[in-house]
Amino acid sequence: MTWVFAGLAWGLTGLLSLGLWSAIESVRETTQKMHRIPCSDCQFFTQDYSLKCTVHPYRACTEEAIACRDFKRL
Repeated sequence: MTWVFAGLAWGLTGLLSLGLWSAIESVRETTQKMHRIPCSDCQFFTQDYSLKCTVHPYRACTEEAIACRDFKRL
């Protein structure tokens, strides 16, 4: 009977570890994606909350800005 509880404990530990690993991978992928957004290095980026970009104000600082054709490095 004790081995059943030990097996359940190890199974729950494994599931918890798998969930934690999955969460860490998700955060890592999101972080890598966000670092590809070039807006902060663009000459059209204003660093103003109300108007982030003078060319594409609705696309600025989002995933859509990764492939921005109007990007001009400072």
